Amino acid sequence: MNLKSKKLTIAFALLITSTFSFSTYSQTMEVENFGENIEEFLENNAHFSENDFQDFAKKESLFGLMKEIEIRNLLGPFPASGSNQEKLEVLGMFTIQKIRTSSQCQRAHEEDETSLESFFVAHNGPITLDEAKNAKGKFFKHMLKAGTTILFAKKLFNRPRPYDSHSKIKPCVPLERTTSYPSGHAALSRYYARLLGEMYPDKKDALLNRAQEIANNRVLGGVHYPSDIAAGIKLGDALYDREQARK
Repeated sequence: MNLKSKKLTIAFALLITSTFSFSTYSQTMEVENFGENIEEFLENNAHFSENDFQDFAKKESLFGLMKEIEIRNLLGPFPASGSNQEKLEVLGMFTIQKIRTSSQCQRAHEEDETSLESFFVAHNGPITLDEAKNAKGKFFKHMLKAGTTILFAKKLFNRPRPYDSHSKIKPCVPLERTTSYPSGHAALSRYYARLLGEMYPDKKDALLNRAQEIANNRVLGGVHYPSDIAAGIKLGDALYDREQARK
């Protein structure tokens, strides 16, 4: 590990421990273009309500989606603007920004697309392209349900992106159109990793580690606060647990 990598690891450790604790660790989905349809549906409904959410779910036969009160109780509020916790988050992000490398930014950039391939196949990922294609065919409802829930949660909390609130934060990955809390990449990668772990149990740990890296890279890239990541992981775990309970 070179000096910059060591510094970055330390910065992440300080950032994580000072703002939240991990219990474990876009906004559209590329599933037959369905992700774009979900985002279009939400963006065309500025006052998207829980009833709209549930009506859409019924239309797409997505039963058992989380209700607004469940999402709010699960995730809780994000750190208030100007609070000490938010200040610590921004300080940590700025520290990471100063020491991140171009190769790290490139890696984070390549994870911008929320697909199984970009998450878990690229960069000698835990699964092969054929394994991803096999899983993709079985995950359609999971992907649609997760994407819809995440986008609904983002609308509920409506947290601005860190670069929209703090001019010193300079992202090195594409800017996003959706809001910040919770992180869709963190939620999706966690959810997918746990689902894939059922299919490929010998790769479970590697999949979860990869999901953690994807989530961390959203902070490194400057498009999420650490608390967005923590909330995304919670949501990803909750989505998985609900699926298990329905079996």
